[in-house]
Amino acid sequence: MKILLVSNMYPSDKYPSYGTFVRNSEKMLEENGIKVENAVLTKHQRPVSRYLNYGLFYVKTLIKALANKYDAVYVHYPSLSSIPVLVAGYVKKLNVYVNIHGSDVVPENMKQKIMNKITVLSLKRADKIICPSEYFRDLVIQKHKIPKEKLYVFPSGGVNPEVFYERDNIPALKQKYGLAEKYTYIGFISRLDYGKGWDTFLESIALLRKDNLSVKGIVVGGGGEVDQFWEKVNELGIGEAIIHYGALKQEEVAELMNCFKVFCFPTERKGESLGLVGLEALASKRPVVGSSIGGLKGYIRHGENGYLVSPGDKKQFAYYLGKVIYADDDEYECMKDEAYKMSKKYVIDNIKDQFIRIFRGNQ
Repeated sequence: MKILLVSNMYPSDKYPSYGTFVRNSEKMLEENGIKVENAVLTKHQRPVSRYLNYGLFYVKTLIKALANKYDAVYVHYPSLSSIPVLVAGYVKKLNVYVNIHGSDVVPENMKQKIMNKITVLSLKRADKIICPSEYFRDLVIQKHKIPKEKLYVFPSGGVNPEVFYERDNIPALKQKYGLAEKYTYIGFISRLDYGKGWDTFLESIALLRKDNLSVKGIVVGGGGEVDQFWEKVNELGIGEAIIHYGALKQEEVAELMNCFKVFCFPTERKGESLGLVGLEALASKRPVVGSSIGGLKGYIRHGENGYLVSPGDKKQFAYYLGKVIYADDDEYECMKDEAYKMSKKYVIDNIKDQFIRIFRGNQ
């Protein structure tokens, strides 16, 4: 079986965490005997480079789709990636599998709303549609009246247990990243963009530090609101309590997760189709305090492996983050065990068969 993978997000040496789930899906196909060629786009910061590379990406995809024979064309982020596939589909018959993500179905700005028309065309054209969670599958059915038998659930490449697991050398890891043992660290891993909840995270840290100056926040991720992020840090007077890293490799993210006492996931996006980073935290045996929204409700069990909180409610986030960091040892260990149990459902080895069946189902 031969597949063309098409995606406008794909990791590079400079941006190793950009589209890692796309690469993970590709590896899963290859490891199961499916030949994969790709037409992908890596991240570019400068607008001129970005537009030029999008043009080259579209041309490359169109040429490959027309010049070669594939059993399926597998498209991630159809709102931007599927344009050349749709064009090629008017010339020759293509078997198209579309993997949709948050903004494909729930646009959050004018550009995404305009590009959503491409998503609608892609969903109609697709032979199979892959959704990151049952929540998102049901949302697609509701919004686009797609027959349920056309949709499949696969959690964005799954959790890699060789990367995300609890380490036994946490003091050494803290030393590696310059983190003092005397502090309690709360983690936030996300792009610093609209709707990601970074402001709620900062407000929660500020509230917790009113009673306990040993609480600090670790933030991993860049984005379009980095300047606003630091303005908020300064406004709250918590500069000494926030440690910020830009883009990191998956292995580094996993190491840092082990330095957290708890992971904070305060997203406000209705298009949070899964929230893979939350599952990676659970796999690292870290309880998750997250928004009661989207795909997070599928794996956070309130009071068991973390807590669900009303999106944007800084006081609730501070309260439940405090419940975790002040829990006694037995209660905390129980939450860690429950976190790990939940994550096992999403581990690559436990989900790869359902993923491969999507592609080999017609053979």
